[in-house]
Amino acid sequence: HTMPSQNSTHTLSHLAASHPYLTTTTALILSYIPLHFIIFGKSNDSDDAKIRAFLERSRKEAKKGLQEENGTSDVGSSMQNSSNSTKKQQHHIGIINQGATCYLASVLQTLYHIPHFTRRVFQIGQKRSPKHSVAAQLQYLFAVLHEGSQSAASARALLKSFGWSDQDAQEQHDVHELLTLLRDHLQKKMRNTQASGTFEQLFMGKEVSYNKCVNIEHTTTENESIFFDLQLQVKGCATIYDAFLKYVKPVRFEGSNALTTDRYGKQDVDRHVEFRKLPPVLMLHLMRFEYVQDPMSGSLMQRKLGDHCAYPKVLKLNPFVTHPNDETESSYFGPPSQEYYLLSVLVHKGSTLNSGHYFAYINTSEDLSKDDSWYRFDDDRVTHVSSAEAIERNYGGVTSPYMLVYVRKTEMAQIMKRVTDEDVPEFVKERVNSSSCSIL
Repeated sequence: HTMPSQNSTHTLSHLAASHPYLTTTTALILSYIPLHFIIFGKSNDSDDAKIRAFLERSRKEAKKGLQEENGTSDVGSSMQNSSNSTKKQQHHIGIINQGATCYLASVLQTLYHIPHFTRRVFQIGQKRSPKHSVAAQLQYLFAVLHEGSQSAASARALLKSFGWSDQDAQEQHDVHELLTLLRDHLQKKMRNTQASGTFEQLFMGKEVSYNKCVNIEHTTTENESIFFDLQLQVKGCATIYDAFLKYVKPVRFEGSNALTTDRYGKQDVDRHVEFRKLPPVLMLHLMRFEYVQDPMSGSLMQRKLGDHCAYPKVLKLNPFVTHPNDETESSYFGPPSQEYYLLSVLVHKGSTLNSGHYFAYINTSEDLSKDDSWYRFDDDRVTHVSSAEAIERNYGGVTSPYMLVYVRKTEMAQIMKRVTDEDVPEFVKERVNSSSCSIL
């Protein structure tokens, strides 16, 4: 493996410098250039021509986007929709903050606005008392959000079903940990029901790591592993594509860190990761926090990374899925592409992980290619916003995205098909309408 040649690196740097509207060239060339070019620097005149053409088109698109952001386009769009904004908002209600549960509300609103997931939650049968069942309380909450007549919903009973006290609700928890907790509870409840396999079908991806010897021709394959979300580093990454490149970038183990191979003893090795399968709903956890040593006390302290990391509305990941086989060519919904549309941006405002405030921007449209249905879900407050507020004006800083959720284009119609009244089971409706329903 070789690094990019001086000539190819100079070409990309020159192109980036000549296009001030572009944050980085990496995001722009991925649609045309295979991943091995990005990592190992293979290039030719045809590639350079494609890069130049794509950069020129993207420069025009970026310039237009900046004009819309700084001009009247988005404002005009919002004003045109203001007449029916109130009507739309009646169908989107918030979730009351129980003390420090803004992180919970942003996660629950995101999950609820994945309609296929919501339908599957409604398909879980109940055998235990609703008061002690995470699945039952989530069904109630989703039914209240769907019915939409209340000013806001309460998640207090859901918190209690976790086994949490009122004091626990006053403590800020991590979004990633909460998703893991919910998945563990729901997967158990979904077994042997119509909802069985939901998390695997919607959220599960597969990756494999390879060890390639540096000095001899020998490659070994590590065990294949699964993931339900990807944790991507944002430090020093100008775009989400850069974060993906960092994720798959080979790491060299040499000298005293050399690895023992199965046949040739200790060898200098390049280890890298390849994706075998990406899920229909892709959750990207952005690593916004790191631990550094306090210069005064010498102890470790937490620091938030405000690095600006641009993310697109349409995410194209074909170059990152390598060595396709029969399994990667199909999913529960059918043959996939690797083109994704942005559904949700979970935002953290503050300086530390366990403090500050969480809220979410969510595109509530069935067709995520449309930009007129972005809302800000901020606890019990729901407001209609422009796509520019959710995306272009939200790349980093003290207020920065903490998690991105994308839906793959090929499965979008099935996944985003709206939940109807008929999807809500009668026993859930009865519990919600009952005066003894613990969630109301």
